[in-house]
Amino acid sequence: MSGGISAIKGFDYQSTVILDLLFPFFDKYKESGQVRPEGLDDLDLQWLNGESKQRHYIQIKKPREDQYGVLKPRPWSLTEAINELFPNAIDNLNGNAHNQTWLFGDDITPSLKKVIDAGLDAPLKEPKSFWKINHFLARNDMLKAFEIEKSTRAKILRYQIPESQRNNSAIVENYSLFLKELSVNETAIDLYKQRITQLGSILPNILSRIEIESTYGTEQFVKERVHSKLQKRYGLSNQVIEKTLFRNLRGFINDISKQLDRTFTIDEFEVELRCVWPAMIPIKTPPEIGAAHIRRPDKSKQIAFLKKKAIEIIGISGSGKTMLASEVIEHFQDMASGRKVYYAEIRDDVSLRDVLTGISFHLRRSGISKPFTIAINNTSPGESILKELGNCLSNLETRVLLLADFVEGTCNYSFAREIRTFVQSLSGDSLQLALKQACF
Repeated sequence: MSGGISAIKGFDYQSTVILDLLFPFFDKYKESGQVRPEGLDDLDLQWLNGESKQRHYIQIKKPREDQYGVLKPRPWSLTEAINELFPNAIDNLNGNAHNQTWLFGDDITPSLKKVIDAGLDAPLKEPKSFWKINHFLARNDMLKAFEIEKSTRAKILRYQIPESQRNNSAIVENYSLFLKELSVNETAIDLYKQRITQLGSILPNILSRIEIESTYGTEQFVKERVHSKLQKRYGLSNQVIEKTLFRNLRGFINDISKQLDRTFTIDEFEVELRCVWPAMIPIKTPPEIGAAHIRRPDKSKQIAFLKKKAIEIIGISGSGKTMLASEVIEHFQDMASGRKVYYAEIRDDVSLRDVLTGISFHLRRSGISKPFTIAINNTSPGESILKELGNCLSNLETRVLLLADFVEGTCNYSFAREIRTFVQSLSGDSLQLALKQACF
């Protein structure tokens, strides 16, 4: 398998894992959570902890494969972690209280697991592995900083810490003598000494803030887990998730990762979710009332206080229907706290069920999940769904106003018939429908 194909498969695995991690992250940190794919690490998670911003860095390693793409499981070793993972983790965690996770598709070796698990106690519990990390990192820094003859460099790389040396002073003393015998200059040796001493002091705390998740699974395994979460969370069929939702959400992650310093929150993620939903009209913020607008409280209050199931706001183009509707919304919300207003733009290719699905999606975030379960039921006829939604929305504990703005002036016959079916199923005053359309 070429390096390019391997890289693409790595990105696909990475974005699939990120989708898997998003749901518990947003459930825990809600609106304060921010996500950055391809930041300082494969995934940077940020959230507010009081007044301070916390960060969690995640490095993602896909399962190993051969050149033909066949899985070749092999545990990640301590040496591999030293060369590929520790330098970035130290940069991420030094001098702060942030956390790091290394997520492996494969397993890890016992020596790597033990030194990470030991955390602050690593110098005492796992001295061999602990000082191996320190020594190799300090040695690598020295080799990067100085030009050393090729044969000498090879001898330096082959050097292994003797089993008897389990502390900083013994390792530094013996290794310094070894370097002097190779005629390595004193400046390079001093850099090694400074670096291994520094690492010895900061590494225990850093180890205590590194977590490992191993054997996370193949891309297909993680993908099925994401499908299951989407299915349980939103009640969609596997076919819809596979053909529409999953691919678009993974593309969203990839697109964000290409934009420098771009993060996203749960609100933006759910906007994307609504945009790629197979049948859902995005619910928007009602139009703002401009400073120059002349208010008509006599009319707007009258409409807001009406106990009708459906209200029509009709007028010629430019007569101020939109601003009057916005006034009605203001009065509706001022009448009592907790009232909800939803605004949807309706075009000819839209069904009422698509609009109600958008509203039901928003109600989910307030803990009202039953309307959404009904709206996405693909086994019942459309008319039955509208009636069932009408009955359900009539029994909400909170008042809801839906402003439907027919942007093309009016609605088609099919939409009008759906409105009639839906309005006839409404009872009580939990939900009101305001329809804004033009007359010609």
